[in-house]
Amino acid sequence: MLSWFSVHWPILLLFLLSSVAFSFYLAYQKRREGNEYWGSPPFYLLLMVGVGSLAGLLQLVPTFALVPLSIQFFSGGYSHSEAIRYGLRPEGVFSFFLPYVDHPLLSIRPLYIGILPIIFLIYGFTLNLKKSAGFFSSCLVITLLFAMERSPFFWLLHHVPPIHLIHGPDKWLFVSLFPAALLAGFGLDNFTDQKLARDRRVSPVLHVLRWLLLFISSLSVFSFLITRVFKERLLFLLNTYFDTFVYSASHQFTLNYYHNYIAGLLERALRIFYPFNVKFLLPFLFLAGGYTLLFFYDPMKHAFKKFALFSVIFAAANLSVVFMLMGESRTERRFTEKPQTVTFLQQRLHAGERTFTFLGTTAIFEKLIASHQGADTKELAGEIYNMNTELLLLNTNL
Repeated sequence: MLSWFSVHWPILLLFLLSSVAFSFYLAYQKRREGNEYWGSPPFYLLLMVGVGSLAGLLQLVPTFALVPLSIQFFSGGYSHSEAIRYGLRPEGVFSFFLPYVDHPLLSIRPLYIGILPIIFLIYGFTLNLKKSAGFFSSCLVITLLFAMERSPFFWLLHHVPPIHLIHGPDKWLFVSLFPAALLAGFGLDNFTDQKLARDRRVSPVLHVLRWLLLFISSLSVFSFLITRVFKERLLFLLNTYFDTFVYSASHQFTLNYYHNYIAGLLERALRIFYPFNVKFLLPFLFLAGGYTLLFFYDPMKHAFKKFALFSVIFAAANLSVVFMLMGESRTERRFTEKPQTVTFLQQRLHAGERTFTFLGTTAIFEKLIASHQGADTKELAGEIYNMNTELLLLNTNL
């Protein structure tokens, strides 16, 4: 009921689908065990959702009444091809280990959840449906397939009402977190189990993690040497190559413009793995610390409770410290001082000159205009067009 009032009901639909699947799995388990009340999980879920939805009508009725008045409705809404954008990309796997890979030529969306949860998740993963871990592993795989950018599975599901109201495969990542967290718990049990500790699966995981550490360390050393010793020479070679083979096919701006752009690209590329870059150093230290903790743990010598407690503390510190780097400290002056760009544009407007912007700052005003009851569609479209061509929001920090 509270979820309907949260106004995040499109995402709630995904959680409801997952809950239905889990209730049927519980019913299957109960029936396999011979329990005569095997149908109780789906029944109680249906009862709970029904009661909650009746109370949620206070939010749902106005929502469905106002949706046809939105600008997206007048413009035809999202097409199926538009809805499958902005999902999980294959290169995003790298952000599980180093979340701050940001470059104009390669920008990876951070999916960081800490190193220990990922390792424990691998140990808990199984497709044996006779175990609870098998069901959650299957859910994780299915939700990740739906979460992939340009996913054909999400494209097919988007044709089904009311799922067609959900735009963007990345919404499925909210659902993926739940089975991933449970699998990490199963993996912790498997990793500390004395019978499974010598299993063949243990050594490949740590072996791959060891080689990953060596690979990242090599990139860090390479970045340091280039930055401190060979940067100017490498920049000279890149500029020479551009001037000789690329400049003639470009828009032929000034060479100084292109050289500055190339220098910026090189600087940001080297900074990704630079050892004194805090956004690289801290995730790398936690990666090395997690590997050390797992490598030296011996279930025959160390108590499970101490290891589990230390793992939780390590994972919490890992997430807290690394996610702190996402924010930046800003002085009060940056919020209160009017930007010079806005001052300049205001002067131009007062002088009677025409100004335009590429920013989509008028979207909220388009939605307000679209709410006029009885407005003719052509008249509405003309009103929006006039506003887009004439209006500039002066309070926008450009």
